[in-house]
Amino acid sequence: MPPSISIPLIIEAILSGIEDAQKQYKKWSGGEWLAYTAEHVITGFVAKRIWEIPGPKYLEIEPKCGETIKQSCVKRRGGLAQALRPDGHVDMCLWWAKSDPRAIIEIKHNAYSYVVQCDKDIQRIDSSLKRNTTLSFGIFAFYSSADDSKNGKIKAKVRLNKRFDTIESRIIEKYGKRLKIKSERRVHKVGGSAWGADCILIKRLK
Repeated sequence: MPPSISIPLIIEAILSGIEDAQKQYKKWSGGEWLAYTAEHVITGFVAKRIWEIPGPKYLEIEPKCGETIKQSCVKRRGGLAQALRPDGHVDMCLWWAKSDPRAIIEIKHNAYSYVVQCDKDIQRIDSSLKRNTTLSFGIFAFYSSADDSKNGKIKAKVRLNKRFDTIESRIIEKYGKRLKIKSERRVHKVGGSAWGADCILIKRLK
């Protein structure tokens, strides 16, 4: 069997998928950005990019969280943690070609606040990786945009990078002692505005 698709290629696909979504939605809408549409627009473009990576894999969009965790458990005891939101859904589940869940991927639309928008998704990834499962990593990816400050002193790209820095540092501060966290981002300046994508890889510490 060919080797599984690599994590760097998955991250590349996610970032490119978010960029594709921004560019295509701008065409569809006559100039609007992703900040003004639904999250599942991003999810669809990201899924397409992941699926186009050569190599064996399966991909589910919005599977039930509880079922995904149960299918990934090598040996499960007790109930699922509340952070896993057993009756809810994860945005995507990437499967090994041998039909076991490999990774949970959560995507956030127009993220601006760690506490309000990001922490619950990170908790869910953290809880899933604590268990004895076939899941080997999680990814939290998000789109965000910003404008120059009203007085023009702080440029949009600076504001957006600072937002990304804040969200990344909050994740490391809360989870860095038990999880390996690595991030990669892309930021684009357009006039007095900027938009970008950040992809955060989350793995168990060995």
